[in-house]
This record gives sequence, structure tokens and C-alpha cells, in this order.
Amino acid sequence: MSIIHDALKKVEKEGVYQEPQSPKTAQPAPPSPVTGKKRGGFSLHIPSLSLRKNLLGVDIGSSSIKLVHLACSGGACRLKDVGYVKLPYGAGESGAAKALKTLLSVHGIGRSRVSSSIRNKSLTFSHIKLPKMPKDDLTEAVRWEVKKGIDFPEDAIIDYVVIDELMEEGKTKLSIMTFAVRKEEVMGHVGMLKEASLIPDVIDVGPMALLSAFDYNYGWEKDKRYAVLDIGASKATLSIISNGSLRFARYIPLAGDDITRIIQDAEGTDFQAAEDKKLRYAGVNDAPEVVRTAVKSFKEGISIEVRRSFTYYQAHLREGWVDSLLLSGGSANIKGLAENIGSAVGVKTAIYDSMKRVEVKRALPRGADITPLSPIFVEAFGLALRREGE
Repeated sequence: MSIIHDALKKVEKEGVYQEPQSPKTAQPAPPSPVTGKKRGGFSLHIPSLSLRKNLLGVDIGSSSIKLVHLACSGGACRLKDVGYVKLPYGAGESGAAKALKTLLSVHGIGRSRVSSSIRNKSLTFSHIKLPKMPKDDLTEAVRWEVKKGIDFPEDAIIDYVVIDELMEEGKTKLSIMTFAVRKEEVMGHVGMLKEASLIPDVIDVGPMALLSAFDYNYGWEKDKRYAVLDIGASKATLSIISNGSLRFARYIPLAGDDITRIIQDAEGTDFQAAEDKKLRYAGVNDAPEVVRTAVKSFKEGISIEVRRSFTYYQAHLREGWVDSLLLSGGSANIKGLAENIGSAVGVKTAIYDSMKRVEVKRALPRGADITPLSPIFVEAFGLALRREGE
């Protein structure tokens, strides 16, 4: 049972949030595909493909909301539903909550158990090493170490994943990836889900969801190191994974909105007009000069950051260079981005196919194609692999 579980259950017991009522719609929503009376916990553990029902995966980003619902049996998954809605610039929490309700209504999704990721401003990752010790002692030691490095120690929800055991100076130590986030932000996220009549069963972090998605879609080669660069609107997250576990995670201070701001500054226009121009031209050959300049600057900057991250990972974790890189998120489809980054870091780079091993035909309307959106759904897909009661 994780720290996140304990902290959130305590807050719920104090009655901060009430169970939401099912929203009234013109037509009754069909029975939820994921039901159950037992309230699940909040954890960061990777899912296993069992016979239990999959949760609805919901990824609420700063610029869009994605949902994925899977049906898995015998190690194979079929896409039951997929949804996407773009958020207006500056929508904030209230705008996202309204958009989430609308998206669920459009897809006929009523009261359902959900797995969702937390992507708040305060969320931090860190890598630490501690002596091997009993689990209860380790939990307290992790909290103590993490609190020393954050500016909200009294309001922190902290969790961790043990990456590996190693020997240093004749002593066994644990290599640990930690996560910390403000409790009020987590509870705000939980409240948003409940207001939309969703039952939050799992609250996860992006790198763990990306790990789950990779595990299903791509699989592992022994001792090979893979990286996933998730480029959202306001943040980019680089995760390095190997042998079925998360090895490293870092925020990169460049994202899709940076391209928009360069266009905005160059043309003296508002953000939305610059965003529209970016979305229209960033992936085409005959883009206007201002878009080409913005994209070129972004490619160069993010390539430098990825190389720095790989170098840091290799030096400080004493592991080899990354073997391959996958790009996910809303900016992954920028023309030439994968080739640019791959050339800069010397690693084979491709766009992430979130539906690589998933049967999708029965989930989509006739003629629909989600291929262009596939890298956007990676995190939601990883979340949807979670099962009731895990």
C-alpha cells in the first residue's frame, strides 16, 4: 500500500469530497463497462494483465483531454473506446472539468472507475540512493530525503519506486526514483474526476503510465535501454526504461507552447492565433518562414536537452547509452522532429504508436483513423491497462 493511498484515504475519511451524483442527460448512459462496489486504492504499481476489468484511462493535460478504454483477455487488448478534446488556451481547472464532463457525455460514459495521471505544476521527480533497509524504514527515509529538496515539505504527497540494488563501497544500496506533489493539487484532480461522476481508483504519474504502455506495445530486449520523450503543450517529460522498470525521469524545459510563443512574438498576435498557425503548418513542407524558424529553434533546443539528459543518466547512474527513443505527445508529429533528435543524440528515434498491438477496428466509426493521434494517446493507454482492485 503506497503513501499516496494512505494520504488520500485519510483526506477522504475527513469528508473533504462527497460522492458525486450521476449527471442527468437527455438519454440514459449505458451501463458502465467497469463497475464494482469495492473502492480501490491509489498506487504507482505497474499493472499486470489479469482477467479483471480494465479501468477507464483518462489523461488530463494542459491543452487536451484524452480517454482510452480497453478490454483485455489472455494478454491481448481490444480498444473499446477512445476520446479526445482540445482545451482552449488558459482553460484552467474549471474549463478542464467542464470539457471532461462534455467528453464523457458524448461517449455515453456514466459512472465509471478510472485510472488517471497527475500532471500538476508541483510534481517533481528525483533519483536518490539509500542503504537497504526494511520497507517501513525505507518509506520514512525516502520521505525525509525528498522533503529536504522541495519547497512544500509540509504539504507533500510522496511516493517512490525502487529501481535496483547495487553495491557501493562494500554496502548494499537501493537506487530509488521518487515522486512528490502538493496534496491540494492531487485532491483538486480527484475532485474534478468525482465531479464528472468518475470513481478514481488509481492516481498515477506520467512516466509509470508510459512504462506500462511500452511494456504492452513494444516489449523488452534484455539490458536494452529505451527512452520515451513525451512532448506536451506546457511540459516535456523524458523517461528512460530498461528490463521492465523505470530507470530515470526528468522534465525538459521545452514543450509545444514554446513554438507558439516564438510565432506569437514574431507576428505580434495573440496566443490562439499563433497556436492555430502552428497546428496548421508545423507538419507541412511549405510552412511560412515564421513557423519554420520557430520549429527549427525548438528542434535544436530539445535535441540539446535530450542529449544532456542521456549524458547525465549515463554518468550518474553508471549505465550505458540509450538504445532507442520514442516520441509521444501532441508535438511528436512535427515534421522532421524525430530525425533531428535522433541525429543529435545518435539514437534510433521514431514516433510512438500507442495502438501498435491493439485491435481497434470495432471501436471506431466507419472510415475513422486515429493514426495521427496515436502518439497523443500513449499515456491514456498506459493508464487504461490498469485493472480494478490493483
